[in-house]
Amino acid sequence: PEPEPEPEPVVDGDNNGNGIADIFENSYMGVDADGDAIVDFFDIDMTVGEDSNGNGVNDIFESELSSRPDNNNDGLLDEYSPPFLSPEGTPKQPLIEFPHEKILIADYEAGERNSGIDMLRTDTVPAADGINISSEYKRSGSFSVRHRQRLTDDYISFGSHRAETDTVDILSTRYDKGDKLKYMFSVLLAPPWPIDTSGEIIWQWKRFNSKPDMTVSIWKKNIQFEVERSDGSREKTFIDTNFRVGEWIDLMFDVRWSDGSDGEVTIFAKYASETEYRSVATLNGRNMLATTPIDSTYLKWGNYKSRFVDSLYPFITRDIYHDDVRVYNLPE
Repeated sequence: PEPEPEPEPVVDGDNNGNGIADIFENSYMGVDADGDAIVDFFDIDMTVGEDSNGNGVNDIFESELSSRPDNNNDGLLDEYSPPFLSPEGTPKQPLIEFPHEKILIADYEAGERNSGIDMLRTDTVPAADGINISSEYKRSGSFSVRHRQRLTDDYISFGSHRAETDTVDILSTRYDKGDKLKYMFSVLLAPPWPIDTSGEIIWQWKRFNSKPDMTVSIWKKNIQFEVERSDGSREKTFIDTNFRVGEWIDLMFDVRWSDGSDGEVTIFAKYASETEYRSVATLNGRNMLATTPIDSTYLKWGNYKSRFVDSLYPFITRDIYHDDVRVYNLPE
């Protein structure tokens, strides 16, 4: 007689038939601190949420409990699937240089967290390791800067969980309507980096006592750009919808600043292993507030996790690295 066929899994991706999708039992990045065979990044004991079916997995991740997409039928909702982890030693292409007039260069090769620029502010977060120079990851040369966040009070700055470098005291970085500027920086998300519902802002075009004109942030699996529009809404553009962890991404923004319809932002991106930038989008229209004078504009980069209290992962340290921050005047 022919052997009976193997029973189909009752749960998507449950090939061992124990009622729990295998991906939740696998050692994703090797983390199972409490030894219950459920990976910590999905474990109800280690994350914030509910476990309505009592299988030890946070409900928010399980496709069996949701109508949202799970296209590979592994039991884990696609929006929380593990990000692409770049292999150790992924080759990096040289930085692309431009002949324009330089306004700011912070390449961190001075081996100091302010890149040897006295007016670059790095002392706003109380934690001693909130902003540190690092040689562990670097886009070029020998150093980068690491911005770290943990859910403890010593990582709170100006009332929120943030560790940010800023150019408040560097007058040359202040922008006004009519200015045409190129902004470039490289950023790396350090593993482990679980997909979270609480995002991080990694770059801001900011004003004193006001919302930012534009931001770049991490949200779920996306790197996204936001710009303030005239009706108070924030227009979002995805730069990458499945970012890579452990690999530098080079971001570039050509901006014509305006509080009217002639404003323009063109966004470019590439990973460090790629040779050429890809054009992401060109956005037209107002890109700066009209009500605040020029002497309030400045730049910020780092790790601003304003809703850390809502994170699925309150026990995780979030490390973001920045390198090769460059600002240029663009020719007319």
